[in-house]
Amino acid sequence: MKDESFDDFALNLAKKKAEENPLDPQAWLTLGFVQESFQGNLTEAEACFKKSIELDATYALGYAALGKLYLEQEEYEQAKENLLLSVRYDGGGSEVWKNLALVYRDGFGDMEESITCFEKSLALNPGDARSWVFVGYLYEKNKNNPMKALECYEKAIDADEKYAPAWNNAGFMREIHLNEYDKALYYYQKAVEINPDYSYALLNLGVLYHTVYQNGEKCIECFEHLLSVEPDNAKAWHNLGIAVGKYNGQNDKAVEYIQKALGLDPEYADAWHSMGVLNKYLLENEEEAEICFEKARRLRG
Repeated sequence: MKDESFDDFALNLAKKKAEENPLDPQAWLTLGFVQESFQGNLTEAEACFKKSIELDATYALGYAALGKLYLEQEEYEQAKENLLLSVRYDGGGSEVWKNLALVYRDGFGDMEESITCFEKSLALNPGDARSWVFVGYLYEKNKNNPMKALECYEKAIDADEKYAPAWNNAGFMREIHLNEYDKALYYYQKAVEINPDYSYALLNLGVLYHTVYQNGEKCIECFEHLLSVEPDNAKAWHNLGIAVGKYNGQNDKAVEYIQKALGLDPEYADAWHSMGVLNKYLLENEEEAEICFEKARRLRG
């Protein structure tokens, strides 16, 4: 006889509990979790979660589970409705506030409310590094508050020193807004040490080696490694083209790589500008250079 799999065992056990306790919301909630997590049956999971709140209209955990399910399915209105009901009936736990933050951010573009919800979540669970990075990014991009963003990224590092995005984002703040290049270098290196294939950190590290430290060998190494991980990364091709041209004198390769970047992203303004420079000063094609410069200007607005 074939052995029962763990997933089937969990499902059968949860079904038995619900059959034995048909009026217990917790039993139906558990069955819903098993259907969702072990069986991948979202329709049955939704039905079980709804059953739990039919049995108890104030059952906050049922609303929270249903809200999370709708969030994952990008049904944002239903997710918001159920998560807010969970908050109404028990004040909201860390995960509920976090999921509400994601709903407001991804479903409604309401960054103010998203920040508020993330901060409520973090007040309950300050060890959630991912949420610190999420809210830091909102402060960086939507509130134009890089110092508050840096504070959040540093708190993410404190929460989990092995979380590479926190090191990368904090490094970027230190490089761009504080001109703390040595610290930025250290932070990018930490991110790559944690995750050697982390594309954002490899790109930032390579650009820093090029623009600040003029270290051709190191920057080329970063861009080449990034392309071994993401061969269709237009920014990596563009920066590699600049680097091999400047440090290795490989002008033909520079043209080839920057053209590759534009093939991947025809709206890449910096690459058009670089092609203009190459056409003007290397290929001595003034007409083509002006076409490239004009495209760059148009894309930059």
